[in-house]
Amino acid sequence: MSDSECNESCTYTSDSENDITTCVLEGCRSIKNYKKLNKISEGTYGTVYRAKNKKNKKIVALKQLKHCSNIQNKGFALTSLREINILLQLKHENILSIKEVIIGKHLNEIYLVMEYIEHELKILLDSKASLFT
Repeated sequence: MSDSECNESCTYTSDSENDITTCVLEGCRSIKNYKKLNKISEGTYGTVYRAKNKKNKKIVALKQLKHCSNIQNKGFALTSLREINILLQLKHENILSIKEVIIGKHLNEIYLVMEYIEHELKILLDSKASLFT
């Protein structure tokens, strides 16, 4: 993403903050690359949407992280950093993978782009319709 594209998708409060943010976000991708289709669920740490990649038309899950509103004052939420770090390290066919981390219109809107899975494990376990080995 070019600096001009990044500047269009971010909101800044000062010239010095703009310079720092542009440096940090060099090469960033934006939520503009995805179209939200519907809200899937909401939890303590984020809201999950089903979305479509505008370029390759693939369906993904977008998790908008909560607790990012004070990112400029207090830094990135520790719980979010832990989740991202663990999911990036784990490589297993039965564990959801993160494709990328993107930003929204403002720096405090952070999304995890993840593979989309039709079913939620908790619902499958609660239904007791299927047995797991």
